[in-house]
Amino acid sequence: MIQVIAQPMDLGTIKRRLEKGHFYAHPDLVQPDISLVFANAMQYNPAGSDVHVMASTLQELCMSKWQAMVAPRLVEVRVVCVVHDQAHMRALCQNMESSALQMDTRTSTQKGSGSFEKRELESQLFHVGLCSFACSQTMHVG
Repeated sequence: MIQVIAQPMDLGTIKRRLEKGHFYAHPDLVQPDISLVFANAMQYNPAGSDVHVMASTLQELCMSKWQAMVAPRLVEVRVVCVVHDQAHMRALCQNMESSALQMDTRTSTQKGSGSFEKRELESQLFHVGLCSFACSQTMHVG
């Protein structure tokens, strides 16, 4: 009886996808395809056969290498992204606060300032409040 693999995958396809550079948007997306190669080999070949044993062994080896070499780098990249995002948010908050202060100064020095400036200032202050709240939150990488 012939078994049909529902999701075929092989290392050559993964290599071509990596070389083209557009299929895997993030390194985390490669790992499931690698696991699929070995899962398919074990599903298609009976337990105890050479191919099944080798696929199981290679899957364990790949997973241990992934955990030892790739996963820590992905965590490092995530930390860098979070730090960059926090710095960007702080700069945005400072710009918003500066704009609100300039508007507040401009509004208070003008006689009979219109309701448009008042609404604009209130909107700016609301956004500053949101930025202050966002900047005060601690981001965790996990």
